[in-house]
Amino acid sequence: PKPKEEKSLEMNWKIQLTIGTKVMNREINGSSTNIMMDLAPYIKDGRTMLPVRYVAQGLGSDVEWIQRTRTVVLLAGSTKVEIPIDTDKIIVNGTVYRGDVKPEIKNGRAMLSIGNIARALGLQDGKDIIWNKNTKTVTIYRSILVK
Repeated sequence: PKPKEEKSLEMNWKIQLTIGTKVMNREINGSSTNIMMDLAPYIKDGRTMLPVRYVAQGLGSDVEWIQRTRTVVLLAGSTKVEIPIDTDKIIVNGTVYRGDVKPEIKNGRAMLSIGNIARALGLQDGKDIIWNKNTKTVTIYRSILVK
């Protein structure tokens, strides 16, 4: 008998966030929903700051907050990303990267610049993350194969 083939399913996420707007639009394989956030993205010192939890969950990652160390932990498949709020570090599977802007807490939410979220999730600016300066909208794409 032939070995059974494992089927893979491609999951395609697309999220859109707009500066000053608390609604995030999320599409999974073309099916769209709006998610209400409790904090709108904003621009600080020329950087677009996004709520880490909403972006990560919107792209299919699990999110934990470790109060003792003030660290956001993102779990996406076999990838573990740690973002200690009081540093410029982003730790991906134990490898330390330096962010260009420190994360900050605003209204009880961890906020991180688009570029640093991209690096944390292994996404590329300009390819997976598109900034529209006219509409002040960020569109983030993520595709993964699920077995």
